[in-house]
Amino acid sequence: MKEAIRRKRKQLGCLPRSKYDIIVRCLNGSFDVPVKKRTPEENNCLAMIRKRKDFELGDRGSLLCGGKQVLVKEDLPRFVEKMFMENKGCGARVIYNKLKVNYTGFSEQAILEILYNSKYYHEKYPRFTNKPKPKTITEEEPGKRWQIDIINMKNQSVSYMGPHML
Repeated sequence: MKEAIRRKRKQLGCLPRSKYDIIVRCLNGSFDVPVKKRTPEENNCLAMIRKRKDFELGDRGSLLCGGKQVLVKEDLPRFVEKMFMENKGCGARVIYNKLKVNYTGFSEQAILEILYNSKYYHEKYPRFTNKPKPKTITEEEPGKRWQIDIINMKNQSVSYMGPHML
């Protein structure tokens, strides 16, 4: 007996907000653009719905794919920052594995790019190439920040092997 070969379905990539909204409107039944007036993006979304049979709407009207909520490309940095702060500064692979339990529509590389462009990641993990910029400090006069007092040492002279030293 030959076992059926299971084909791995191509993972859903990051969807921009416009495509996400088109797919949600199609699944709601509120998409009523005539065929001649459809944009290439709308045709692309309709073809994606026809090819992928696992799109459905969640309880709150959110898009689900394979039982997982689809993340929008514009919302991904917010989710990455939230997971980074909750896990006290973990790396891209840990964030990816924790997010993929409930969400879909992103890659580890996308998370890594978000972390490399973020300020909170650079403050936690400084490297030679990604050191945070030093904060500029302005003062009214030179030497005020060092708080050094200049004192007269004439009265406290010390003698060593003859002559007095200051």
